[in-house]
Amino acid sequence: MPPESAAWTELLPPLLAREESWLMERVLAHAKAQGYTAYTSTLVEAWRVSVAGLSAAVAAALVGDPGRLADYPAETPNLDDPVTAFAVREAALHRQRGISLAMFWGLLKYYRQAYLELLDARADVLGEGLAQARSFVAACFERMEYAFVLRWEELSEKGLHDALARENRALANEKNKYLTVFETVPHALFLLDAAGALENANALALALLGRESQSGALYYGGFAPQGEDACAGLSGQPLAELLPW
Repeated sequence: MPPESAAWTELLPPLLAREESWLMERVLAHAKAQGYTAYTSTLVEAWRVSVAGLSAAVAAALVGDPGRLADYPAETPNLDDPVTAFAVREAALHRQRGISLAMFWGLLKYYRQAYLELLDARADVLGEGLAQARSFVAACFERMEYAFVLRWEELSEKGLHDALARENRALANEKNKYLTVFETVPHALFLLDAAGALENANALALALLGRESQSGALYYGGFAPQGEDACAGLSGQPLAELLPW
């Protein structure tokens, strides 16, 4: 049982910090069950970072004026509380990645569900403050929804275009780094899908298959020096058939 002198406001932040793994696993479970991981990372660390940032924002909101979270003025307000800052930052990042408002909003609902499930599962920690803690956490998520919907719609068409252009440049840079590493490793490398079918192969690997080619030939659908398609019929083939040995 919590110490009688400890208020729920003092108990909530350390509870969220201690149960970071619990929250991360619960959110990821909800995301997988509802199909969100087809569009988001399945790496556990990515979910841990988001949970840590969200918990830190909730804890910071307790330090200021929690009552402000219930304000929803008619005019677009200057939202500068920690919860709003977190929501706006995450909304901008996800929008740049091509995530829709409906998808982002829906996933946030499952974060909310996981946090409330944690409070119920650890009711003994919060004691009589459980109801207040639940109301506060729910208010945090309502504030986030309000904030990111406002900011989401504020991006102009040009802003969207510029954001997509930046994201495309970043993706191109990541692709180039991947291909540079993949093609310069001094060994034959085959990249396979879950079924063992060929997705990519570097020049040394293609040489094992008897295909003379330039670096990146299979990735780009490139051509051999003589002009013929150096990689015809390779993509999607089981490696066990291409290299029976």
